Amino acid sequence: MKCVKCCYVFIIILVLLISGSSVISSVTSIYDTIIDPSYLTTAAFSNWIPDGGGQVFIVFPKVPIGKESNSTWTGLARPNFVVESTIESYYIEDISTGLPTEMIPLSAEMGIGLIRASGDGYFSITAEDNFGELKPSMPLVFEVIPSGDHAVKWDIVGPKLMNFSSDFSIHWAVAVDAGGYPVPLSFPGIVSSVVRVKIVGESMPDSSARVASAFERVPDFEVSPMGYYGTFPFMITDNQAETVMVVAEALAGTLANSDTFEVIFQPDDEPANVIVMSSNGIRIPQNSYAGLIAMSFYSGMPDPVNYSTKVRLEAIDISGSASATISPFVWQTMIGGAAGFTFYDTEADTDCVFISADIDSFPRLETPIIIPLQVVPDNWAISLDIDCPAVAFVDETIRVAVSAVDSRGEIDPEYIGYFALEVWAEMDGSITMIDSITGESWPIHGVFQLSLPLEEGKRTVLLTSSDEDNVHFSAIDAEPTGYFDMGLLNNSPEKAISFESFATTSAVRYSFIYPGDEYFSAGEELDITVTARNGSGNIDSSYSGVVSIDATGSAITDPPDGLVTFSSGIASLTLIDSFTEDVSLIASGPLYSDTLRLRFIRTGDGGVMAYSQDYTWIPIGAERNIRMVIFNKTFIETRYNGSASVSIFDSDADSSVSSPDSIYFSSGLGFITVSNSDAEQFTIYFDGDEDIGSISVPLESRAEVAFDLPPVTQVSAALDTINFELIDFAGGHYASAGTIFVEAIEEIENMSVTFDSTVVFEDGRAIFTLEDSEPESVWIQVRIPDGQLLYMDAEETGEWEYNIAGLDYVTCNINEAELPRELSLMAYPNPFNSAIRISIDYPMGVAFSPIKVEIFNISGRRIAKLTDSGTEGSKYASAKPDVTKGDVSVAPKAHEFTWCPEEPICSGIYLIRAVLPNGSALTRKAVYLK
Repeated sequence: MKCVKCCYVFIIILVLLISGSSVISSVTSIYDTIIDPSYLTTAAFSNWIPDGGGQVFIVFPKVPIGKESNSTWTGLARPNFVVESTIESYYIEDISTGLPTEMIPLSAEMGIGLIRASGDGYFSITAEDNFGELKPSMPLVFEVIPSGDHAVKWDIVGPKLMNFSSDFSIHWAVAVDAGGYPVPLSFPGIVSSVVRVKIVGESMPDSSARVASAFERVPDFEVSPMGYYGTFPFMITDNQAETVMVVAEALAGTLANSDTFEVIFQPDDEPANVIVMSSNGIRIPQNSYAGLIAMSFYSGMPDPVNYSTKVRLEAIDISGSASATISPFVWQTMIGGAAGFTFYDTEADTDCVFISADIDSFPRLETPIIIPLQVVPDNWAISLDIDCPAVAFVDETIRVAVSAVDSRGEIDPEYIGYFALEVWAEMDGSITMIDSITGESWPIHGVFQLSLPLEEGKRTVLLTSSDEDNVHFSAIDAEPTGYFDMGLLNNSPEKAISFESFATTSAVRYSFIYPGDEYFSAGEELDITVTARNGSGNIDSSYSGVVSIDATGSAITDPPDGLVTFSSGIASLTLIDSFTEDVSLIASGPLYSDTLRLRFIRTGDGGVMAYSQDYTWIPIGAERNIRMVIFNKTFIETRYNGSASVSIFDSDADSSVSSPDSIYFSSGLGFITVSNSDAEQFTIYFDGDEDIGSISVPLESRAEVAFDLPPVTQVSAALDTINFELIDFAGGHYASAGTIFVEAIEEIENMSVTFDSTVVFEDGRAIFTLEDSEPESVWIQVRIPDGQLLYMDAEETGEWEYNIAGLDYVTCNINEAELPRELSLMAYPNPFNSAIRISIDYPMGVAFSPIKVEIFNISGRRIAKLTDSGTEGSKYASAKPDVTKGDVSVAPKAHEFTWCPEEPICSGIYLIRAVLPNGSALTRKAVYLK
């Protein structure tokens, strides 16, 4: 049977069918007015239709971000088809009657219909408002696949690889013929359940795997999902890494069981799918290039360590011209979890070209989404732009204009739609925004979002300030239409305005207003502002001198001689550079000079080389892949293919660092493998051509320090011992010598702690001992001197401090033999994702007393404290005794808590420590997985 790709986004659709809620949550804004929808969006259960079969088609009428929907709104949607010549027939059925129709009735929540199609090939469909009042949806693409005459068994399709806490994948039980092709049922409408799906095996049998109907979403060991024309959607969930076996069987026994379908559940930190993203968003001008990046993901996060998966992209162009091309045409091996491609189209395929990914790997990564790209004429709007002055005076009212611009930077007067303007000021309440049409005004408090319509491609607001302040702007398309873009238009760059007071003293120095961006395109005209400021830093509005602005490199200025005239303490000029280089502007004249440094890069066939990973160290004795990229102004430059030389500066010159002497960039991505057998700091130099420049990357090679805490700390007990050990990349012992200094910080500072502050490592191991004669908390801190070739896993280099543990000393006034041996501490589920239940069981006859439960991270810092009276560091916690009734001599036998991490903590191992009333403590490890 032909492979069927599954889209994760459909789980949202299924939830909506039950709840009737909106796809996009309303964002709070100043507008509380309930309005009608302004655009449509569409979805379906899968991207394939059996020949002659049906597919559920859902239409969502939507309002822009920041608006509230009119719940009484109703309407009609007209489906619009674009088909290949090989598609024989296509139409929409009313899903309740099964009769053909040209319209889908809509409510404020959604409309639903059924697509019928016959033939072999692709077609796409959009939803349009029958009255032309709403913007049409982005299209979906469907593939019509063969269908046999009669079904012989149930088959299951869907993703075979999933992260076990990210269960937003839909599977289908499908009635198939002897050739493995789907067979649609003949009767119309939504059909009753005729299939049962059940768990038949787990690689680690613990009954953790479940199935659930995609509509009811109630997990169980078996389920009878509701079906649509021979397809029955359901979910599979699990809370641990294992292989789950599922089968589907007919309740009436008319079809044989399916072959066993295996789903591999894996941890969240392993890649499960590949998603394609476009550098230009959804809209791309014809005859232009757009970068495409296929990136592997795990649990919604990019995967930076995949250097083996091979990806190939395909452009599905059903316009008939097949003008779209993707290069390279061969398999691309991922570099640090990403592979680059370049998209080019010579014709305006405004009905969209669809990009799909093919994966060559094992286990096979899923490709859940086929993304649409709309290729448009160069006079159509493709992005939002903000026009505003860089500087203004207090109490002055200025204009901020937001425009929809085309690829030539000109306003598209035909574009209509909503945009969300996000504003934030450094001082709360000093900035006031005014609607240029209604005159309504609002003070800016915190992050402020305003949803406004574009009229003839533009819209303006007014801004004033009562004090010196800096205000920032960004604009996004407020009409989400795609999977990865907020709308049809790309987001604008951030703009900023500096409000200044009028000066009362004379100007003494020049000051440039920084343009805000880090890179600028070669050949781009930049408007540069320079100000004249007094000794207090304010603009001298009376200054009106002439100043010379000198530009270094190949940059030219307008005016050509660089002479600019100040008016009210402000002057401006235009800067252009056609080469990839750093440019400095120097303002010189009667005042103190100022310098502004800018970076121009080529966006045609070059860019700027950059280090693209966030770690600053490599493990001792292990190889690590270093990923480098070539950036254009906004994205990876996928058209660049070239090389750069690589050289190493080793701090002790012992030649311990190993790396290639060159790096090759393919579609803007490149990597080298680096290793070092010594613990030290070193620098890698990448020297490229004039198009990409050069860069140095400082790194260090080091080991981690591991430690073991004593399980119980008691006053007057024997010395407590902490064992230190150096750990290499693989978690094994690393032999090295060195000295670190340890400090014990007392909670009550009574000088009762005795310890040796010097810890000497021999063969990578060391022992630290301490003793306390008073009940209190003691924190252990490590200091590593500069020059000691011994590093922990931290961002700092050189001499730094690190808190590794916290110990609680408690009073022990009973015989250890009298301690209740039956006490137990349990924590479940373990591993956990959002909450964990902690249970302390008491033996019969032991009095029930309040218990303190504390949570520590692996570094020994307490991050939560749970008691009967309250909770610190948790969303909520509960303490509940389990009282056994009947015999009055029996005390409560259990004490339970629930911990939900409040602060954003990292995945990893945490220690749960319960302190009992008699002074003893119980400790358990828990694994938190996001």
